Formats: sequence, structure tokens, C-alpha cells
Amino acid sequence: MELTKLEMRLKVEPKEAQKLQYELSKNLATYRVSINGYTKKAIIIFDESRLSKKELLDLLKNYEPEIAGMEHLTIEELIESSMSWRNVRGIEG
Repeated sequence: MELTKLEMRLKVEPKEAQKLQYELSKNLATYRVSINGYTKKAIIIFDESRLSKKELLDLLKNYEPEIAGMEHLTIEELIESSMSWRNVRGIEG
């Protein structure tokens, strides 16, 4: 199975970002949701066979989403990147 990772900019305030992140996280089609209301950036990893990109963007339409990047990855790649020492120790690069 292949997942889609969308990086985008949203016009959302911090409190609303927190609520939105929670609501999207409850959707079984989403694997990772990170929405920062201060930087106005969002990263959402989801299964397009269960939730299309168009449906996701429709859910976010009130926040005027602008896609900054998109890539496809496997569940194995997602797990591997989640377990990376770079993520554990907070090292970028």
C-alpha cells in the first residue's frame, strides 16, 4: 500500500489548528497529522485509497490550503522514518 504525504500552508490560528489536527487524526485514513498554527504549516500523511486528495482539500477549504509539496511513501518507509534516530534526537538534515 502506498501513502501520500502532503505538505501545505494553511490560514489557521493556533487554537483552531489544534482542533483541526485532532479531528483529522480521528479519521482512519490518516496516518500522521501535524498542523502548526504559528508557522501555518501542515503535514498530513494519508491513504488515498480511503480518502482522496480532493476530499482532504475539501475538508480544509476554509483554511485556504496551498500545497507546498507532495510525495508517496510506503508504510515501511513511514515506520522507518518514524523510528529514525534523527527523529528521536530531534536532529534535522
